[in-house]
Amino acid sequence: MGFFDIGIQEIIIVLVVALLVLGPKRLPEVARKMGEIYRNLRKITGDFTKEFTKAIDIEDQELKDVAKSVKDDTGKLGKAIDTETKELTKTVDTKTKGLTKAVDIEADKVEKALDTEAKDIDKTLGTEARELGKTLDNEAEELDKVTKTLDAEVKEPTKTEDTNLESEDNE
Repeated sequence: MGFFDIGIQEIIIVLVVALLVLGPKRLPEVARKMGEIYRNLRKITGDFTKEFTKAIDIEDQELKDVAKSVKDDTGKLGKAIDTETKELTKTVDTKTKGLTKAVDIEADKVEKALDTEAKDIDKTLGTEARELGKTLDNEAEELDKVTKTLDAEVKEPTKTEDTNLESEDNE
């Protein structure tokens, strides 16, 4: 098990979340502060243990002095922890706002780029559709001309054959 009855997996998860929230630049600074707080806590705890051991063997007045000292240290530690917690909260809030703003700005840029690209594609497709329509109209006219020419050619040989047949019948 790790320290404070926290397992290795929980410590890794806390470190990953801290890295994501604080970022790689701020994480060492915060870790340093947390290390200092932990050292101070260990020091205060060590001091408390030594003083408590002495207090058992000391008269009643000395026990009260030690209790007062521990109370003062605990108050200072509580204030230090509160101060660090407030600083960390401000830092996290600031980073979160900054990240949110950056993401919003990037999202707006992407949206504008996509809108511009969509307009360009729509314009290009419209132009190509008009050109294709003109080409199809021209091809249809050409096809219509060819069809009329073929119809005319088909009808002429038929008339010529009819005339030849009539000539042969008359003979």
